[in-house]
Amino acid sequence: MNRNKDILFVWKNTRFIRQELHVYELHYLEKPCAPAVTSWQNTGMTKSDGLTLVNDLRFDDELIFYNDKKYWNVELRDYFNKNTENYWNGLRHKNVEEGIFINNSDELNSEQYALAKETQEEIRKAIEKYGPIQLTDYDMDYRYQLKKRLVDNKRDLFFQKAV
Repeated sequence: MNRNKDILFVWKNTRFIRQELHVYELHYLEKPCAPAVTSWQNTGMTKSDGLTLVNDLRFDDELIFYNDKKYWNVELRDYFNKNTENYWNGLRHKNVEEGIFINNSDELNSEQYALAKETQEEIRKAIEKYGPIQLTDYDMDYRYQLKKRLVDNKRDLFFQKAV
């Protein structure tokens, strides 16, 4: 693993039973979410025995790593864990719908609630000032387009004759 460029080098066996070097970018690697609520504490490399599954989201590859510390450089192992648990990071908290990159939650935190309230107030003031929003779309209306084309053609016809 190259920590400066966030690149991971993995030797994998091919179909012809020979090893090939594959290069993965760290920000495309992600550990899958645990399927059961009771197993969330076991999603990372917290146990020394067993294996960890990591998915490459770009190439749809699966990588399997040993959890035992003897196979890892301790600094790189912590850095790897920190950077491959981003997508479902919020699942360890009370709200299971909220992570770093996803938010399927119906609940709003205090900042989001204040922003939503401010936006609703701005919309209300704009409606009071300019009137209600018109839902008709004249640019896509067939008759409007036909009249516009007719007026443009007449104008072009008259200006060409005058010149």
